[in-house]
Amino acid sequence: ALGVEPSEAGYETRNITLHGARVTVKSLTLDRMMGGGTDPSGKARVQVVLKLAADKSPDTNRWHLTIVRAVDDQGLDVTANSWSGGDLDREFRFTLSPGARSMDVDLAFAPSRQVWFTAQPKVRGKQGNQ
Repeated sequence: ALGVEPSEAGYETRNITLHGARVTVKSLTLDRMMGGGTDPSGKARVQVVLKLAADKSPDTNRWHLTIVRAVDDQGLDVTANSWSGGDLDREFRFTLSPGARSMDVDLAFAPSRQVWFTAQPKVRGKQGNQ
């Protein structure tokens, strides 16, 4: 379980090994700038930011760090989250239950996929020349 510290000091760095890559929990901090909204009883939810970094991909393919499952200590499934960053250095935002003090997070490497779109604009004639 990752403890949610109620201070700007954040979280003690931890390292784990995942498919031969060293993954570092760089920080887990409260995000006081982003409101987490309220639960049905009107209590304020807790918004946290989890920063992770991996030293390499598991193999020569492109992979990215992802969250498979995340649950806070109040039992709320917070797996759905927003993220930013690159394949091996990611930041995840979670909205936890009011009073949450920790969360369990299951990590994985997922294959990166590229999608290419080609757009062809329609050409319209000039007004009056149609």
